Amino acid sequence: GQGSGETGRTLVAGAAAEAALALVRSSVRHRAGFDVYDVAPLDHVATLRHCATPALLLHGTRDDFIPADHARDLHAAHGGDAELLLLDVDHQAPRPARAIVRACLFAYDRLQSGDADAGERAAYARHLDRLAADGLLGAKEDQGASGLSRERQRALEDQVAARVAGRVSGGLFG
Repeated sequence: GQGSGETGRTLVAGAAAEAALALVRSSVRHRAGFDVYDVAPLDHVATLRHCATPALLLHGTRDDFIPADHARDLHAAHGGDAELLLLDVDHQAPRPARAIVRACLFAYDRLQSGDADAGERAAYARHLDRLAADGLLGAKEDQGASGLSRERQRALEDQVAARVAGRVSGGLFG
């Protein structure tokens, strides 16, 4: 489990991420004239059937912001090399080390030429495992909840968006 210091850091990190998202959301609204919350990738699934770009989809099963079925649907619709890794975390929780290891190996495998040395991959995987065991690569285990409820996340977004909106006329977005 998490100690109180870790919980506090997780709350601060989650709040910072939400504040950043609110800033990006406000900037996109101002510059591009649409709300990022209105973007619906599933509306464009037909184009995924012809996609040749490898895709690794990581999604938290406890996510109450974007349902896990969204990732499942994108994975099912992808016409090429795609993997889905479902994690027992919410939207803001730190990703467990095993997810970071999987992402690194996914990229490694796709960036290697066809004659890649299996021994080199195994050595790289052992290196990643050591980093994870030392706590240098993601959370040591699924931490489940970030400590931020979706209601609190929305409230933070609204607060930041209101502050940003007050500064837009002052040249914040140039």
